[in-house]
Amino acid sequence: MRRLTATFVVLSVLTLLPSAARAECVTYRDYLHPLDALESRDDLVGFWMMAGEMPLLYVVTFGGWFSVADASDPAALDELGSLDFDVQPRGMVAQGGIVYLTLTPTTLQLVDVSNPQAPTPRGSVTMPSEVRGLAVSGSHAFVTAYRYGHNDHGVYVVDVADPDAPFVVTRVDVGSYPENILIDGAYAYVLRNSQLCVLDITDPEAPTVAARLDIPGAPEYIARRDGYVYVVCHASDEEGDRWHSDGLYIVNATDPVHPWLEGVYAPEGDAPNSGIALWSHYAIAGNPGHGIEFIDISDPANPISVQQIGIQNPNDFWGFLATDTVLFAIADCLMSYHLVDEFTPAPVATVPGTEGCRFLAARNGFAYTGDLNGGFHIVDMTDPAAPQLTGTLPLPFEWIGEVAVTEDPGSPPHAYVSGLAEPHAFAVIDVADPHQPRLVQMVELIHDASDLEVEGNRLYVQAGHAGTRIYDITDPSAPDFVGDIDFTFSPQFLTAVGTTLYVGRRNLGDHEDLYIIDVPDGGKPLVLGTSRSPELPYEIRVIGPLAYIADGDGGLLIMDVSDPADPIVLSRLRTPRYAASVWVDGDLAYVADQEENSGLQVVDVSDPTAPFTIGYFQVDRADDLELINGHMLVASWWGPLVVAPLDCSAARVGNDPGRDPASARLSWSANPTRNGGMLAVTLPRAGRLCLTLHDAQGRLVQRMHDGELGGGAHRFRWDGRDADGRAVTGGVYFARLAFLGVERSRALVLLR
Repeated sequence: MRRLTATFVVLSVLTLLPSAARAECVTYRDYLHPLDALESRDDLVGFWMMAGEMPLLYVVTFGGWFSVADASDPAALDELGSLDFDVQPRGMVAQGGIVYLTLTPTTLQLVDVSNPQAPTPRGSVTMPSEVRGLAVSGSHAFVTAYRYGHNDHGVYVVDVADPDAPFVVTRVDVGSYPENILIDGAYAYVLRNSQLCVLDITDPEAPTVAARLDIPGAPEYIARRDGYVYVVCHASDEEGDRWHSDGLYIVNATDPVHPWLEGVYAPEGDAPNSGIALWSHYAIAGNPGHGIEFIDISDPANPISVQQIGIQNPNDFWGFLATDTVLFAIADCLMSYHLVDEFTPAPVATVPGTEGCRFLAARNGFAYTGDLNGGFHIVDMTDPAAPQLTGTLPLPFEWIGEVAVTEDPGSPPHAYVSGLAEPHAFAVIDVADPHQPRLVQMVELIHDASDLEVEGNRLYVQAGHAGTRIYDITDPSAPDFVGDIDFTFSPQFLTAVGTTLYVGRRNLGDHEDLYIIDVPDGGKPLVLGTSRSPELPYEIRVIGPLAYIADGDGGLLIMDVSDPADPIVLSRLRTPRYAASVWVDGDLAYVADQEENSGLQVVDVSDPTAPFTIGYFQVDRADDLELINGHMLVASWWGPLVVAPLDCSAARVGNDPGRDPASARLSWSANPTRNGGMLAVTLPRAGRLCLTLHDAQGRLVQRMHDGELGGGAHRFRWDGRDADGRAVTGGVYFARLAFLGVERSRALVLLR
């Protein structure tokens, strides 16, 4: 049920300006970054947190699935127990071992969560009208309810002293369409259409209206702290194509019977309109389509937006909860973030004049790129803190696509640039003089070139339905066509490693999306293996036996390609929208994501079976990456090229004898599987490991390892056979790890 989902943060205006002292590298873990995500079987609707012996999160979905999550370690969220009510919830509050749920259309349901592993329904009461918001104080629950066209709207007070027998006490008419409600001491704050209503609940069974305050739009989300009430409004009217009244409204309620509107953050364009949480001197709200917005409320009269976080499916937010160090957010899953004062690292530098340059190539400290208007550019990256645009060459393309450069240091440097519209061709450019690039020739194609790759003296061109065209570039100024690889589909991307090509397409469907092909000199291309695992591949990096794929909607996909005939998925890490590019540097992968306000995701891949995000760098709609002179150059859709700092504290598991053996990890890379699988082991230090495989009756099937092993990540492949080489039958099998007194066990379902 668990998977890590990653999100991104944009640059805070509070971060420091670039400086030479910061140009080397940064520690991304010191900045705001995602920790974990907990999947749900349905869209989530809300949650609440309780602090006790174990911090718990209560999560409920639109379909009525209620679950209790262990949040004691925010980086490892885990479901403990669940219930299914099979109806849509409206609100949820937890207090004193009881969770209170409003369920459509008219039910208040109480759930006993004293045993988190086995939440148990208690009493319920049918309300006179359709339930909306919910708050609880002592032995009373306050439920807002209404039905369109009826006069039974209001705040209903429910006696919940006996959790098995709740009953309605009274109703308070606060006006039509009451929505959310919040209780603070002797007052309840009720949101209704264009109004905040304050109730005196000194006598909870006889509340009275103490004050009313008009608020534009449709107030829907509410929070209170230090005498102020913070209200997020959802649009209630439309003018042309723009919704009005979204935003954050700050109410001075130091005197609850005389509240007044002190500050407003409601920009003309997109504004936050869902969810609210308070942390430090910020209000946190959802800005659909743009992510999570942080608004500085240190001056309540002048709230200022300082940053946004792009997250997965950013159009839907249902709630936020902030502790001193952790933010929990509800969208299509429950996500946790590490909250710190500095939000994202500052850029090392930008390159003016390169706006709209989407694709990159590099050689000898120079970057080569093209913009959306057909301009080819050369950037001197000798000093990454002060990159210089040295040369520009207009090309006869409507817009420039991929760029590749020669690799042989003994040959004159040339760049190869494709066009993504008329004319169908790629350009050959002499870049020996970076100040005056020179167009040598245009090589005609019968289709747009979606990718270019140079490997040795070969140039590979991905030319749509024309397949992969192969050119000899012994003379780099005059590519000589030597053959092609015909496919039954239009391949989009390729990577060459020696004579091996990794070719993929970005069409969704039930087919192979990755081909591994051997292309020997003068020989016939041979398909070595295929895989359907990539969902929407954009780029691939092959490092030793591992392939790191920027997999579009599928995020970062890591595969073991040591056996090309049987590539195996090791892990997948989702990103906010489209993973478009990936670069691997040691134990870190840098992933460019094309979502707004997402940017560069920094991922720890020291254990390729369990990657996790350690931070991000703000670039709006990042598209391509190149590592040059120890710095990451990032291209995006609209902005200029940006130089991002590398991370200088990648977590590496070594042989430190002080590391706790209890942190040893064991996991299967794919489950269930038909042909065995890859068993991943991560050891915190060196020591004796005994790794065995057993059937469901506990009988030994195979001894995978028994002896000393170094610290770090290790992989053991099981081919679905026993110790004598016989294929085993389908069923459940268990891997067992014994390491320095620590034992682990993981089940695998083998399909036959």
